[in-house]
Amino acid sequence: MEKIIILCSRMDAHAGVVLDIIKQFKFYEVVGFFDDNEDLQGKELQGIPVLGKIKDFPKNIPESTKSFFIATGNNEFRAFCYKLIKKYDYSLVNVIHPSAIISESVQLGEGIFIGANAVLTNKVKIGNAVLINTAAVIEHNSVLEDYVFIGPGSNVAGRVKIGESAFLGIGAIIIPDILIGKGSVIGAGSVVINDVEERVTVVGVPAKKIKDKKKVAK
Repeated sequence: MEKIIILCSRMDAHAGVVLDIIKQFKFYEVVGFFDDNEDLQGKELQGIPVLGKIKDFPKNIPESTKSFFIATGNNEFRAFCYKLIKKYDYSLVNVIHPSAIISESVQLGEGIFIGANAVLTNKVKIGNAVLINTAAVIEHNSVLEDYVFIGPGSNVAGRVKIGESAFLGIGAIIIPDILIGKGSVIGAGSVVINDVEERVTVVGVPAKKIKDKKKVAK
């Protein structure tokens, strides 16, 4: 099996899910973690050593290891880690649960996570370091740019474009032909029926922008 290192190691968060899938289906041999948590340095997690801090990357990488995976749901930090890994010309693997249904026409970047029972249909395009959680649906001709987060059970209809680092909370619904701007947040259970501008938060049914409290304060 290909040897990999995982960046971020919180076992009660995304890293735990990633490691569980990798070990259950024997996708890769995880030889270490990098994590900035001081309390984890020099310790082992499920028999796998913490090799050092992400801020000290790429120290302590075994010579035989050339591939990595980033296991965090934080879009900003996932983007930082991705750029750090590519700066040193390393590669990233994809972690895709075998139960996911993915059309042969789907285009995938690298460093992608796709959870159990997710569905990606005809001509979907997925950027780098995208996280698609359990039972999410991405319909035909939709585009997810780099570092996007799709929450469990979310439904993205056809021809939707989701900008870089946007975040869809659990159970969000996006109707066809919608544009979600870069860095925007779609609240859990929200239904988006209009385009969403960049770097705003929308919530509700139908989804509406949350006002900036600083702007309305008197």
